Amino acid sequence: MIEQAVSVLEDFYTRNNLNLMQTQATLTQEPFVAAGEAPTPPPATWDEGYGGAKGENEGIVAIMTMIKTDMEKDISKADAEEAKSIAEYNKLVEDIDANISANEATKADLEGAVANDEGSSTTEKGTKATNQGDLDATLAFLKSIASGCDFIAINFETRKTNRQAEMDGLAKAKAILNGADFGF
Repeated sequence: MIEQAVSVLEDFYTRNNLNLMQTQATLTQEPFVAAGEAPTPPPATWDEGYGGAKGENEGIVAIMTMIKTDMEKDISKADAEEAKSIAEYNKLVEDIDANISANEATKADLEGAVANDEGSSTTEKGTKATNQGDLDATLAFLKSIASGCDFIAINFETRKTNRQAEMDGLAKAKAILNGADFGF
């Protein structure tokens, strides 16, 4: 739009023979008048058609051209920032995807470990149940023979003494049979 506006203004000034440069007449200073002398006569006016404010038209075109240049710089800067943002976004997406893949692999490994541990737990529970059954059977057997064990424990010393006397008697009998004399 700015280019179009500049083009329209330049076209207008060209069609109306308006010079975009200041003329020498507008740059001259008033002649010096000494005290007491008559001032110079005023310049002739309106001898030609209206020429407009020639100095200002150059300023407007220059300002619009400067605005256009500034906007082009801003657009270039915005495009560069957008490209940078897109690159950063793509990098972020790649990092997130890699992170998700790594986490999914870790999750799968952990789920496999949990399944193995559950299988081991089931096996251990089965082994425990079997061992508990063996223990219960052994305890039941020990309870059934407890009365006999108690009898042996209570009468152990008496039976020990009796066996010793029996062994001594057998040793004497053997000696007698071998010809020993005990004075009977």
